[in-house]
Amino acid sequence: MPVTELLTEAEIFPSSETVSRVIGYLRESKLTDAYVDDGEATTCVVSMRDLLNITSLNTKLASVMHQVPRLGPNNTVSDAATLMHEYRTRSMPIYKKRKLVGQITSPAIVAKLLDSDTAGKISSVMSPKPTCLDVSDTVSKARETMLKKKVDQLPVTKKGALEGIVSSDEIVFNLMPKTDRNMKGDTRAGRYDETLGIFALRDVLTNEITDSLREVYQNMSKSGSNYSVIVGTGEIQGIVTYRDFLRVLTRKVAQSSIPMYIVGLPDDPFEAETARKKFLGAVELLRRSVPDISEARAVIKMGETKSPKKKYEVKVFLVHPRDHYSYSVRSFELADAFDEVNNWVKELVQRSRPKRKERTHNARSYPDDFRPETAPG
Repeated sequence: MPVTELLTEAEIFPSSETVSRVIGYLRESKLTDAYVDDGEATTCVVSMRDLLNITSLNTKLASVMHQVPRLGPNNTVSDAATLMHEYRTRSMPIYKKRKLVGQITSPAIVAKLLDSDTAGKISSVMSPKPTCLDVSDTVSKARETMLKKKVDQLPVTKKGALEGIVSSDEIVFNLMPKTDRNMKGDTRAGRYDETLGIFALRDVLTNEITDSLREVYQNMSKSGSNYSVIVGTGEIQGIVTYRDFLRVLTRKVAQSSIPMYIVGLPDDPFEAETARKKFLGAVELLRRSVPDISEARAVIKMGETKSPKKKYEVKVFLVHPRDHYSYSVRSFELADAFDEVNNWVKELVQRSRPKRKERTHNARSYPDDFRPETAPG
């Protein structure tokens, strides 16, 4: 399904804006992310967890925002789910050319996903054994734990039993520097010193571990909650958020059985993933025929052309104890270049035991001391 099927309105703020306006927007809209225009051809986001770091409501968005990819009308809901899961956000911006036309949110995706009965228990997607805090712990500790663990909800226990819940939005909305007598916390003590026994919400949303995915979603949707604590036999078994539901749609990235390096991947996440998948497929195909291959490298370079379209050059190097193989190809489409790499690998596979270094048109050697400074995969 294209992302435009689940399109909702979105607002974008200038990076010079203060966080106070964004906090008000998030509270009123009941969202957890706000988009920021950084003045370039990129989009940034400020999440509720980013706001946990601020010390003043006059803080500029430019100091807390971080960049996220843009989705286009042709991207799928699965693309959106994959990026939300990877970037730990609950929404993604949708652009048509360079104009923000809206957003897609994780609750909207999950609602569509579970529009009909979906097989499976909540235990298949929940985060098991969640980090819990005690009622004697402070709000400050909860804030630090959320930032360290990259989570937005923490169950609060008393003598090991579930007592309450503390969330990032509760902290942001109630403990910001601007004081209000109706807000939680002791202004004289700095408020972050308040214990969770006083601050944490007592009305905790829960589900049984035997409940279905749909039952848990319906419970969350009805209560307007972003989480549900999963319990069983009177104990906390896990916690589920909309991000956990997205695992159903998230594309899994396979891992190579040998060290595989790609240098120069494009910024576009989908173009980059396509290149990784195609190269991985080629490497694994060759590995079955030539099991002694010890390392695979691909170097991507973008050349200058008279037209605005990019031209890619892909150089591939395969390391073998007795021989090295190299191949080079140019194309306007990166996916097409890696298709040519696949064709080259198939030719190698057809030769049962290649005795010499195989080259095709445009093949080039590479210095023996080549060591790409990049992470595997």
